[in-house]
Amino acid sequence: MSIDGTTIAVTSGSLPAITVYTFSSNAYSYGSWVQSYTETLTGTVGAIALNENGSVLVVGLPTASDNVGATRVYRRAGTTWAFEAELVGTGAIGAMPRQGTALAITDDGNTIAVGGPGDTSATGTREVGAVWVFTHSAAAWDAGVKVSAACPTSKAATGVIGCQIGASVAITSTTLLAGAPLTNVATSVGNNDNVGVVFHWERGAMATWSATTSESFKYEPIRKDFTGRFGLRLALSRDGIKFVVAGVASRRSSTFETNPILFSRSSVTSIFSSAAASVDTINTTSYATSGTSTSTLRPTVALSRDGSKLLMSIDQSLQSGLALAIKKFFVYAAAPTSSGYSAPAETAISTSNPVSYFGSAIAMSGDAATAVIGAYGEGGSAAASNITGPGAVYVFGASREVLSCVIPPSS
Repeated sequence: MSIDGTTIAVTSGSLPAITVYTFSSNAYSYGSWVQSYTETLTGTVGAIALNENGSVLVVGLPTASDNVGATRVYRRAGTTWAFEAELVGTGAIGAMPRQGTALAITDDGNTIAVGGPGDTSATGTREVGAVWVFTHSAAAWDAGVKVSAACPTSKAATGVIGCQIGASVAITSTTLLAGAPLTNVATSVGNNDNVGVVFHWERGAMATWSATTSESFKYEPIRKDFTGRFGLRLALSRDGIKFVVAGVASRRSSTFETNPILFSRSSVTSIFSSAAASVDTINTTSYATSGTSTSTLRPTVALSRDGSKLLMSIDQSLQSGLALAIKKFFVYAAAPTSSGYSAPAETAISTSNPVSYFGSAIAMSGDAATAVIGAYGEGGSAAASNITGPGAVYVFGASREVLSCVIPPSS
């Protein structure tokens, strides 16, 4: 979604395709979005991203060229979109780096971060992962700079599945973050598998990327005693001051305990620290009572421009042990007395298909007045819960009312 909420990019439910919609009316309605561009692609779409004014679109294709992956760039001139370039980072190791699994783009559209969590290390560790940073200048894209880090010793053996750096990415003109959800973290009770971390790099004066302190510098979750896959989801405010990280929520007692944690800093030149009052519990009775002791949730997160609002939903395509009919999203506001967030405003909706996969992708406008939530299985048969439809995108307003429902083309 563009920063003003008037342009959205959507991957189609039943086609490997990308479609761009532009807001075309003075007031929102079910017919207020017009299709301004669409293209059928080869391979699976892994991630998509728009820059601030909605003039540059990037599309990740992690299965392209037998899972090497690629990123396609499109640019809008006036009202006309055109393909610009296909980017494949150099220096990939192994057969399946899956570049394009995660994407992020700077506000000006001139820098792109491409996650390739399947990249292999030089010593043979599988899926250590990496991020490629591409820069646009003089009307052309460069070959990209590969950025990675070392997995802990327990993940460094030949043939072992590594940290999956680049499973999620976020970027500003000076800051790069990458989730590594399969990283092991040493604790007082041993080395816990797949706790997850987030790595942080800064762009130097010579436009090179380096780790903030050392190659092993990273942010860890507050809870390290279960497989939380911290870093599976990542959102960075556009001013580079706050970011929120999420992993997997597990049921504990009567509620689901998850690990979306807010990190903040005083300036763009300092190190982030976790907020004292972080978002560490989904306080939703309905989720708790409908789940079992083995239920899990995968939150999706998005931030407003300054990080003062957090949008969170549950990715139904990845949850387990829960009724798929539960379709909710939450909006957290920054608490005035702390660096954390207040209790969320909760919104629930009804959809036509139990398997709508509501919450599989979300976005928020810069002023938090518009929220977009994907439901790529919407439109299927309500009687056959395993039949998914062409998909839909729900657009919500400041009062969290449904403003419109966009149905991508299915053929």
